[in-house]
Amino acid sequence: MLAPDKTEKQVQELFKTIILENVNFKDNEEMLTYLSDKAPNFEKQHRSRNFIVEETETNNIIGFFSLSLKVVDISDLKESLKKKLVLKGKSPKNIDYLPVLLIGQFGKNTKLNKLSGQELFEIVIQKIEEFRAIVGTQMVFLDSINHPKVIQFYEQFGFVAYSQLIKDDHQVSYQPMALNMSLYKK
Repeated sequence: MLAPDKTEKQVQELFKTIILENVNFKDNEEMLTYLSDKAPNFEKQHRSRNFIVEETETNNIIGFFSLSLKVVDISDLKESLKKKLVLKGKSPKNIDYLPVLLIGQFGKNTKLNKLSGQELFEIVIQKIEEFRAIVGTQMVFLDSINHPKVIQFYEQFGFVAYSQLIKDDHQVSYQPMALNMSLYKK
């Protein structure tokens, strides 16, 4: 139990202080705010599961990621595309919604260089595989910042732009991406 003599609010403030003093996500203030302010509440509300990757010897924070469930409306898709998205052995005819796993946050602590981004993301993939063994979802989504280098990073794991799967003409500052885990190559 963490700090049994402290109130929940005190523990949250302590957590926030530890995060703000020890973590840097290369000027990604949204990620830092999520981790320090929102992650504990999202965890309590069962909206996401948040994972802090630590160095074994020092407990230094190497990186962070969050996973949650999301339901995607696929009712407007052609049946041929639906068939690619649903689990094998399932008929896509009456399927209008697809359960997916969402990588809500992913970041490497730039104060430390203990793992590469690729090595850290492989830890994320391991957690996803554990989740899939229990729940069985096939698709993984994330919202990447819309920067070519970042998009290429996710593409090396097999992610494709969401609009390549599902028609989406919105111009946004982030790039929704999807990964069909049945096509993932280790």
